[in-house]
Amino acid sequence: MHGFVRGRSILTNAGLHMGTMDDVRVPFDEAKRLFQAFLRSQGWPTDLLWLSRDRVVGRRGTHWVFRPEELTSEDASREFYEAARSTDSSIRLDAVAQLGSRSIALVRDVGGPSRMLNCGHLLDTWDLRPVSSRVAWACLRAVSRLWGGTPFLRTARFTGTAASVDELGAAEADFYERDVRRWLR
Repeated sequence: MHGFVRGRSILTNAGLHMGTMDDVRVPFDEAKRLFQAFLRSQGWPTDLLWLSRDRVVGRRGTHWVFRPEELTSEDASREFYEAARSTDSSIRLDAVAQLGSRSIALVRDVGGPSRMLNCGHLLDTWDLRPVSSRVAWACLRAVSRLWGGTPFLRTARFTGTAASVDELGAAEADFYERDVRRWLR
């Protein structure tokens, strides 16, 4: 089923299962194949780079990603996906930007007891800026904490996220404290 939801083009896996009310969240490898088929149908690259929270910061529509070309391992995304699949939450596979001939993708736990699988891509992709320098990345992370980041990054549960938004806040505070200690040494 194709459609548009809040500025995103989506394909709902439930449509592929002919409206069955069963859990339609298939294992990660099958979900990845469905996602790639969806991206292909939309003219997006099917070679995927898997984004995680520790590799992205943002402010006012601009997102910086630390060494995106290194995001070739899907292990963390697979683990996050399967953990979300073990709950009643719905899951989204989203492509947020394109980098050359690759799509930058992420796995989101969107919550709720509906047990759905959605695939999508942003219609207005992120203004993506790759960062290769560790020093520049450390500075961007520190400044991003002061800025507060984007609403999406503050609230979305995606690969690399603590189990809840409250835990995420505590984890971010802990990371900030450790970074400040490192900078003060």
